[in-house]
Amino acid sequence: MNINDMLTDFSGGIPTNAREFPILVKLDGANSGNEREKTSPDGRKTYSVAGTVMSVRDGEPMAMKNCFINTIEPVTAGFDLFATTLLRAEGKIWVKAFESNGRVSYSITAEKLVPVNLSQEKAA
Repeated sequence: MNINDMLTDFSGGIPTNAREFPILVKLDGANSGNEREKTSPDGRKTYSVAGTVMSVRDGEPMAMKNCFINTIEPVTAGFDLFATTLLRAEGKIWVKAFESNGRVSYSITAEKLVPVNLSQEKAA
């Protein structure tokens, strides 16, 4: 495989899964779930998520700056959006780096977000 083929393969983002790239999302409220014009790298509709992307380091959640997330399954599906404020990605994930105002930013597309029990995440 030559370098041009590799660049083409990853133009939609590097594919991974929630087990290999665990992330949490702290919701900011009711603006989640709006359909976006952009599709996922595999062609499915995506939905915006209003929230802060977080990772767990040394057992504690930490905000990931310059990181944006959208989902394939609407974030409002299957649970009370206002009662649940911390979610984790589940299923397939694509991570795409891009430059914004001289800084590296990341766009993450996850298949879905599900409610999380933080004590279980710390133990994992």
